[in-house]
Amino acid sequence: MKFLAKWSPQLPHESLQLRGSQFDTLLSTICQIRHTAVHRQPITATSVSLLVLEAKRLAEALQDPLRTSQLEDLHFDIQNKIQEMELNKNALEANHAHELRALQLQREELDQKEEQLRAKIINSDKENKTLTGLLVKESLKRIFIDRQSALDDDSVGFEAENDGANKNISPGCQLL
Repeated sequence: MKFLAKWSPQLPHESLQLRGSQFDTLLSTICQIRHTAVHRQPITATSVSLLVLEAKRLAEALQDPLRTSQLEDLHFDIQNKIQEMELNKNALEANHAHELRALQLQREELDQKEEQLRAKIINSDKENKTLTGLLVKESLKRIFIDRQSALDDDSVGFEAENDGANKNISPGCQLL
């Protein structure tokens, strides 16, 4: 490329279709093609397509119809592949988005079930506490109030039978 740039002004006018700065710009792009290939630099498909177009322009400038036609066909094939890649990518992204949405809905459903379970546990715990409270209350009533009433009834009945003979007995002894 350096030799071509150096000697291009001395070539017959009809040998090149491009001259001057346009030709120099084209040659620097061609050097980029070589640099990318030699150093195996990663490059996008769109960039490859653009570089092939520049190579086609060089073939045109050098008046090489065979290579121009081949590079044109290559550019056309690359463009088709790019479109296929974009369609596949769009399909993958749509599928991925659908799957993500399904996961999100499942996550929301699980969160809702978790919240319902927490509410159920809290409600069951309240019911359990209320029931336990009622049972304790009933036990207290049965142990303290009902026994006291029974004792009061027994002592009244006992006094009635003995006509008050045990009035001098202390209250602790009355239970016996």
